[in-house]
Amino acid sequence: MRFYIKQKIFLGLLGSILVIFALGFACYLYVNEVLLASQQGAQSQQLILCSEQIRSQFLSIEAIRQEHGIKGMDTLIAKVDEGLIRAMKKQLQRLDTLGAPIPEQKQRIGLLHVTLEREIIRKTTDTIELNHPKRLMFQVGRLIDEIQAAENVLKKEQAARVTHQFYQFTFSFFGL
Repeated sequence: MRFYIKQKIFLGLLGSILVIFALGFACYLYVNEVLLASQQGAQSQQLILCSEQIRSQFLSIEAIRQEHGIKGMDTLIAKVDEGLIRAMKKQLQRLDTLGAPIPEQKQRIGLLHVTLEREIIRKTTDTIELNHPKRLMFQVGRLIDEIQAAENVLKKEQAARVTHQFYQFTFSFFGL
C-alpha cells in the first residue's frame, strides 16, 4: 500500500498533532495543579476553623472555671468541663492531622497541645487553682493567632499559585 501524501505534508501533520497533544497534556497538568492548590486552600481553611473551635472551647472552660470559683458548683461544672475537654482533645487531634504536612505548623500545634495539656486537660479537678490564668489565656491566644497567621499567608500563596496556573491553563487552552 502506498501513501499519496507527500513527505513534507505528512511531517507537518504529524508535527501539528504532537503540538496539540503537548498543549493538551500541559492543560491537564495545569488543571491538576489548580485542583491540588484548591484542596490545600480548603485544608488551610479547615485548620483555621479548627483552631477557632479550640479557642472557643478554651474560653468556655475558663469561663466555667471562673463561674465555679464564684458559685462553687462542683458536680455540674465537672460534667461540663469533662465534655469540653473531650471536645478540645478531639479538635487538637484534628488540628495535628491538618497541620502535619507543614513542619513549622506542626511545631506550633505541638506547643499549643503541650500548653493545653499541661494547664487545662491535666488539671480537670483543679478548677480554682490555675497559675496565672490571664497569662495562660494570652499564651494560648497568641499561639492560635500564630497558627492562623501562618495559614493565612499560606492561603495567599496558594491563591497566587492558583491564579498563575489558571493563566497558564488559559494560554495553553487557547493555543489549542
